[in-house]
Amino acid sequence: MASKRPLTLPFINQLDRYLLLHKPVIWTARAHLVAWFSFLFSIVLALLCFVVPDNPLADSNSFVWTTLTGVLSFLGLIVWIIYLLRFNVFKRFGDNGKLDAVKNFLLFFAVAGLLVAPAYIPTAIESARANAAFSNEEVVNDINAINIKINQLEYDSLNHNWAKESYIVRDSVSQRVLYRQDDDAYIDDGKTKYIDTAELRNKLLEKDSVVRENDSLYHFFSCPKYTYLRDQYRGDLYAKTKVKSDTVLFKELIKNFKPVNKTAVEKELRTLLKKYSYSTYSYYYSETDIYTVQPNETYYDVINKRYNLYSANNGLGNLIEKKYRWYTENESRFRVWFYLSFIFALLVFIFRHSTVKAFLLSILTCIVLLILTALLLAFSHNSNIESIYIFCLTYYIIFFAIALAGNSKSIRSSITGIALNIVTFCTFLVPIIAVQLYYEGQDKLYRHDLNYPPGYLETKNTVELITEIGSILLFLILLQPVFKRFYRSWFAKPEE
Repeated sequence: MASKRPLTLPFINQLDRYLLLHKPVIWTARAHLVAWFSFLFSIVLALLCFVVPDNPLADSNSFVWTTLTGVLSFLGLIVWIIYLLRFNVFKRFGDNGKLDAVKNFLLFFAVAGLLVAPAYIPTAIESARANAAFSNEEVVNDINAINIKINQLEYDSLNHNWAKESYIVRDSVSQRVLYRQDDDAYIDDGKTKYIDTAELRNKLLEKDSVVRENDSLYHFFSCPKYTYLRDQYRGDLYAKTKVKSDTVLFKELIKNFKPVNKTAVEKELRTLLKKYSYSTYSYYYSETDIYTVQPNETYYDVINKRYNLYSANNGLGNLIEKKYRWYTENESRFRVWFYLSFIFALLVFIFRHSTVKAFLLSILTCIVLLILTALLLAFSHNSNIESIYIFCLTYYIIFFAIALAGNSKSIRSSITGIALNIVTFCTFLVPIIAVQLYYEGQDKLYRHDLNYPPGYLETKNTVELITEIGSILLFLILLQPVFKRFYRSWFAKPEE
């Protein structure tokens, strides 16, 4: 008689019965039920995120939602593991396929991915709601309008003179001094500044205008500031219309200024600023810092306080962050999802092939080692990343030796099980840690004089990516012939 479970449709029960009769390996993993309830949870979470009131200009509360979702997903993993207490891979019926271990692990990974994915739903819906409330072109047009109207109102008090800097360019500078590792150096004798050709290229990109008097003398000019919104240039990254720069505003507005009706312009400006204003408490600025004009402040600061641009900057910054959150850093989000899913799958795989006692003791062993290592690093005053990498590799070698030695024994010991679990979990990390340790040493050689070989950073990034992919493939290759064989041999022995 087929069992009836709450919140399951008939086809789920039919699938459960089919897997029980024809795919017992998959059925004992209960992955289909975990996937179904994860799907239901995602739908409920998405509906809640849409129903909860949201102000696109307010500070994002996605962290709270993401944390809550992450905790619930982790609880789902625990329930999944507890549910597997009823089954054990070595006490089941059915034939052992040559790739059963790999297939099962990939199944675990897919289902673990469904457990992790809901954590991204709150931020995705928050971004969707922000984009629905404000279009890209609307934001850019409003930013330009705010800058233009402020300049129209404050024209008489604005600085209309461009700043000038003169430099003599030399191919090499014998007295070059490096003030900070990330700074370019220059020499100033009090009358003129000398720069090399590398710094010249940087200044040609940075400055608004340049006049070349002869082969070595350059005059650089910087436009006064006519833009007032903090995050404005992030707002046009994905819009056809672009935010007008200081130079463009000078040429289009300041240089050929035409008087305006200040009363009407100020009313329009206040309406636009109100549209994007969102006031919030600041730990860094008091109300006096934000609203009260202080003596000796620059006119730029006076304008910010006169029109309360703090609130507009705050609301606009929140809006832009929400709108374009999913336009960037998707690679890092994928990495987080992938590695969390991979680790969840590893935990399930290890639990399925180990005993409850060995599994829990393995977790406890890792926690104890983490505490001891932290204490050793703290007392040795050598808590750099290289030391951490060396400790990790040393622990792996020790546990690998214990697991290898325990495999030749005639009894099943908990110590061997702990070592085998830790080796299985950490194998994919070993190539990654080894490569990071190598490049940490290389970086230390180069970062002092900033003399990286040509193509070094590109090669490093490529090698790191290949290592990540290769470490996952290496684990999958070793899964069936090594790890499963070791687990089967260990589990089949009489317990000590």
